[in-house]
Amino acid sequence: VTLSSSNFAFDECSPFVVRDTVLNVLIGAICVFISLLCFIEPPLAMIVAFFILILDVLLFGWVRAFNLTISPITSVSISMAVGFAIDYSSDISCAWASCAGGNREKLLFSVSSMGIPIMSGAVATMLGVLMLFFASTFMIRVFALVVGGIVLIGVYIGYFILPIALYYMAHDHTTAE
Repeated sequence: VTLSSSNFAFDECSPFVVRDTVLNVLIGAICVFISLLCFIEPPLAMIVAFFILILDVLLFGWVRAFNLTISPITSVSISMAVGFAIDYSSDISCAWASCAGGNREKLLFSVSSMGIPIMSGAVATMLGVLMLFFASTFMIRVFALVVGGIVLIGVYIGYFILPIALYYMAHDHTTAE
């Protein structure tokens, strides 16, 4: 009879990990929405919160694409995605909200003013994570893989997809009402 194993932590909590991860992601998106209401108008906050949920859904696919399971390590990493995603998305949405003019002007302003800070933050994070790929511990390499996915997908959504979505979905104040 074996009383413990090296996989005890994973085997014991696996039925709850997926449920708790989804719950953490939903709570994170709600908190992001509420905090964004302090800075931008509600429709923009809803769009940003929606794209943060999309990022997390894509991360579940990222984890599966690398043949990983939803374990406590990937769960914590996916839950952290809200923090990374809000960084990229809030910069664009706040720049969008602070710009006067129509959607075209807002798109150009938000992308041009936030492009360098977003990209330099992403590159700095990836350089920090790059060293973790060479760790001898499997858990650290999994963490690095998921955080790398967060950064890549987060930048793609926050810098490329979100501005286009805002352009088409946000109310243009320069059009006739």
